[in-house]
Amino acid sequence: MMKTRKGPSPLFFNGLFLVIAGVGMAGLSLTGLPGSWWLSLIWMVWVLANYLFLVRIRVCRYCSFYGHRCPMGWGKAVPRLVTRGCPDKFASRKWPLVYFFSFALLPQLLIAVSLIRTWNLLLACLAVLFGLLGFLLFGLARTFCCPSCSMEPSCFLSRLTPCRGSRTID
Repeated sequence: MMKTRKGPSPLFFNGLFLVIAGVGMAGLSLTGLPGSWWLSLIWMVWVLANYLFLVRIRVCRYCSFYGHRCPMGWGKAVPRLVTRGCPDKFASRKWPLVYFFSFALLPQLLIAVSLIRTWNLLLACLAVLFGLLGFLLFGLARTFCCPSCSMEPSCFLSRLTPCRGSRTID
């Protein structure tokens, strides 16, 4: 069985993700760009569909936590959605990067464009909050999830940081 470091619960991680998505949606809807409300709604549907289903189908099925308790809380739920894939294919998954960048960068990019066009203090605060919460989630995942994960050497999160390689917790 894999050891996990005591830290935030899967409920906290998933709740923080939903808060970040809500802040991103609010920021997108306030950009003042044509169709920004519709864009924010479409983005939120994209984010939730990916988070709840597509990432689970395209990534989690290849994870070593498949069928086991995982730090994000999805390991036991995924077998209800899809059959197990070959864990050797985990590293070749491109979907996490596509999803990560559409989730993290699209709102910041569009908010930045809007702020350049017309300064808005509320929108600037939402952009900063979105970024800070995103870094918090990333940092917590790297601190509490990655060290106990056997997929860490091939995971896209570990490829985004200089701290590569498996680590063990005593």
